[in-house]
Amino acid sequence: MVRVQIEIHKADEQVRHNMNRFLIAAGCYVTALTGYAISIADKIKTGTDGQPYKMPNATAYIKKVQAKGSLRKKKKMAMC
Repeated sequence: MVRVQIEIHKADEQVRHNMNRFLIAAGCYVTALTGYAISIADKIKTGTDGQPYKMPNATAYIKKVQAKGSLRKKKKMAMC
């Protein structure tokens, strides 16, 4: 996560998006890292600044999952 915090603003668009999704996944599925992931997401502030697509806000996403009570829950069946 420290690497994400340091390198996200210097990386290419696709790499930035993947780093942001990693931060969301780690914050949502590893309860010990939820608070740490939120603090890093607050520091990096990813958004739509000139990007052709909307990158999800990691802080809002993790807090939404936390408020819903769905931390550490994964879907039981994959949709193909």
